[in-house]
Amino acid sequence: MLLLLLLILILILILILILIFATSGGRTQALRREVTGMDARQALRPHGWGLQRVLPGARPE
Repeated sequence: MLLLLLLILILILILILILIFATSGGRTQALRREVTGMDARQALRPHGWGLQRVLPGARPE
């Protein structure tokens, strides 16, 4: 009887955790969209040319 109650409690806790992670998944996707938007804006800027000029052996042919 006690074992059955423990199993039911564990199942309820697992379901609650699944619901929490399922609802927080939308929030993480929204945050990822914001972060990738920032990355896309930064990728539009030309960068790295200064390093290529300074490093030896990186001459354009």
